[in-house]
Amino acid sequence: QGPDPYRDACKTAIGKGIMINTIFCGNYDEGVRTFWKDGADLADGKYFNIDQDQQVIHISTPHDQRILDLNEKLNSTYIGYGDQGEQRVQMQSTQDSNAASYGAANAAERASFKAKESYKNTSWDLVDAMEEDEAVIEKLDKDDLPAEMKDMDKKEQKEYVEAKAKEREEVRKEILELEEKAKEYQAEKRKEMSESGEDTLDKVMSKTIREQAEKKGFKYN
Repeated sequence: QGPDPYRDACKTAIGKGIMINTIFCGNYDEGVRTFWKDGADLADGKYFNIDQDQQVIHISTPHDQRILDLNEKLNSTYIGYGDQGEQRVQMQSTQDSNAASYGAANAAERASFKAKESYKNTSWDLVDAMEEDEAVIEKLDKDDLPAEMKDMDKKEQKEYVEAKAKEREEVRKEILELEEKAKEYQAEKRKEMSESGEDTLDKVMSKTIREQAEKKGFKYN
C-alpha cells in the first residue's frame, strides 16, 4: 500500500534490526494470498489475522454485578455544579449505559476505571473540586449549585459535600477490591482457554512479542 514496494521497505527494516509483524483483517488464507504474511516473513516477524466476524471476548466474572451495583452508588456521589454540571452528570450515566450495552464485563471495567484516583472531574463535580480547593464553596453563587443545595447555608453545603466525598471513598475502595478479584478470575479463565487451545489474538501477539524481545536480549520481570 503506497508508492514504495513493501518488499524493499521490509528488507530495509530488518537490515536495521527492526522486525515487522503484520495483521490482516480477514480470513487467514486471504492474508497469505495478498502478501501480508510475505511482508512479515521478509522482516523476521510474524503474521496474524483478525477475523472480523468473531466478537471480542470479554470474560464475565461473579463480581461484575456487585461492581455494577456499586457504580450506581458511585454515581450518586457526584454533585454537578456550574453551567454544565447537570449535563455532565447525565453524560456520565449515558456513557455507563453505552458500556453496559456491550455486556456486564465492559460495564464493570468502566466502573473500575471511574473508581481510580486519576478519574477527576473538578470542572463540574463539587466533590472533586472541593478536594482540590476547599474554598470553592465560598466562591459559588446559589445559581451554580444543584437544587438540593440551594437552600443550605455555607456550613451545611460544605458538610454535604464532605459526606458525599466520604461515601465515594468507601465505594471506590470496595470496587477496586472487587476489581482485583475479577482480574484473578479472568486470569484463571484465560489460562483454561489457553490450555484448551482457545488462544485469543492479544494473547498470541503478547507471547510473540515477548519471544522476539528475548531474542534481542530483553528480559521480563
